[in-house]
Amino acid sequence: HFPTSPHADTARLEAARCYARAERWKEAKAAYDDLAAAFAGKPLGLRASFERAGTLFTAGQFDEAAAAYDRFLADYRDAAETDEAVWRRAWSHLLGHQFPQAESAFRAIQPPSPHAGAAQKLAAESRSLARRRARSPVLAGILGVIPGLGHVYCGRTPDGLTSFGVNTVLGGGAATAVAAGAPLAAGVLGLLSASFYASGIFGGVNWAHRVNRAKARERLDELRREYGL
Repeated sequence: HFPTSPHADTARLEAARCYARAERWKEAKAAYDDLAAAFAGKPLGLRASFERAGTLFTAGQFDEAAAAYDRFLADYRDAAETDEAVWRRAWSHLLGHQFPQAESAFRAIQPPSPHAGAAQKLAAESRSLARRRARSPVLAGILGVIPGLGHVYCGRTPDGLTSFGVNTVLGGGAATAVAAGAPLAAGVLGLLSASFYASGIFGGVNWAHRVNRAKARERLDELRREYGL
């Protein structure tokens, strides 16, 4: 209502903050984008750019947050917020499950940064998470050659038993149809059996990945609590 007011630009920044506090992420991002573009290279643009990245981080949009911090650091390398931006960029990679990028980003944080000591510990954590596998997708796929065993390996015993039962019924039905001289029924049941058999193998592999992601999330939640993020 008062575009010529000397406080109009500050009010726009406060509006963006209100959107963020209300978790209206789309509106907050758009408001920060407008301010960052309109006041590029100026203090208000700096604040908008930095807070935009923080909003994406808070929203759990970690890939976008990492890119936003990259942009902030490219535009405002000498800003007072640089240390915090570098720190949160590394965290964005970590929480986005980009573990090799997180390790590199944390290792790059050196003294006199106030985060240097913690960053080196988190670099080691990033490497550990990249290598940690609660369940091997390859082994799950190999075990899945025996219907249902890949699911059982991933802790999905009911799914594994179901897979074994359905494969047994379909395979037995196809064999019975062949013996009875019913090629059409044998063909249909054979195709269904092969399809279900293949989906069971891929299902076991998929569950191994899901178990690994869940275990990684548990560790990341512990780290967030430990470091107050």
